[in-house]
Amino acid sequence: MKFGDILQISFTNTVRNVKKSILSAIAIAIGVASLVVISAVGNSAYQVAESELGKLGIDGLSLRLDGAAEETLEANYAEVLEKEVEGVRVAMPFRLKYGSSQLLKKGGDTVLWGVGSRMIETMNLTLLYGREISASDLAANARVAVIDAEYALSAYRRTNIVGKTIRISVGNQWENYEIIGIIASQTEALNAMTGGEIGAFVYIPYTTMNEATQEHGVDQIAIRCEDTASSALIAEEAEQYMARTYPTKGTFVVENITGYLEQVKGIVRLIKLLVMAIGGISLFVAGFGVMNGMLAGIAERRHEIGIYLAVGAVPRHIIESVLLEAVFLCVGGGLAGCALGIIGSAAIGHVIGITCIPQVEDLLLGVLVSGICGMLFGTVPAIKAAHLDPIAALNRD
Repeated sequence: MKFGDILQISFTNTVRNVKKSILSAIAIAIGVASLVVISAVGNSAYQVAESELGKLGIDGLSLRLDGAAEETLEANYAEVLEKEVEGVRVAMPFRLKYGSSQLLKKGGDTVLWGVGSRMIETMNLTLLYGREISASDLAANARVAVIDAEYALSAYRRTNIVGKTIRISVGNQWENYEIIGIIASQTEALNAMTGGEIGAFVYIPYTTMNEATQEHGVDQIAIRCEDTASSALIAEEAEQYMARTYPTKGTFVVENITGYLEQVKGIVRLIKLLVMAIGGISLFVAGFGVMNGMLAGIAERRHEIGIYLAVGAVPRHIIESVLLEAVFLCVGGGLAGCALGIIGSAAIGHVIGITCIPQVEDLLLGVLVSGICGMLFGTVPAIKAAHLDPIAALNRD
């Protein structure tokens, strides 16, 4: 038999018993649709998690001094690290304190960042309006502040409030600060992740904070690495450089915040894979349904198969015919499942408020897995059909 004849016979057998074929294809379609939906939702959840983590402004490395309660870091060492440690793109001194602020009628607890210049680049922030804190602001101990858009919106019902005044309590005294910049909201992402309400983020020059609190130096140095550099290696080199050159009784510790974020992203990816594995079980069960349906079909077509064998067909031809029939069933179900998956992903995305669109690779993978299921679960019926005794098969009794 020619392959074209085998292909025609297989297709004819697939569509001949429409009800049975549709039931088998539906089982595969449900399995593929579940995989497509899980993959789409998982990809969207991963992208949302990555985006929200990116909004926090915590990235790169953070160097601090431990074991020396009375000592602080000299701010100029940020520039030194930037020049002396290979792979450091930018470094910035900063302090972190908790205080209070009042913006129009909106006020409350506030996370106060005393930062240096180039905070936008160092902390991976997004500047929406105005400007960031400059070197001249640091030199003049200027009363200027950068706030996030969520805080501005809550007080003024708009985000661009550059030039307005915010009252900040630093060192137990209230002072007026001019708002010079608005950044994309960070507290919104943190509140969503923690399920609670944290204070607004407000950035002021670290020199201004030191003057208000009568302190000197900084608590930490934020380091942003080159994109191609290894953050773990730079962290080790920064620790070693500071230990060699900075006189202290304590020890230097560099936290790899990028590594922590990658761990969180890895957990999201792992959850996606685990859920997809569970969805794959439904496809595996559907494959057994296809196999049982085809075994029943082989029993019903014993006489027909006997005729093929009697007129010269060899067992290989029968195996190819039955396998192709199984592949037609499963691939048809896979295509239907991809369509259902697209619709289901869009519906779920609408409900949970995120965009869920299956990737082309996932759809192609769904069709490919369907074809593999057809080959796998069609093997037993194919072998059984190929080993029928022609004489016994021709006997209708």
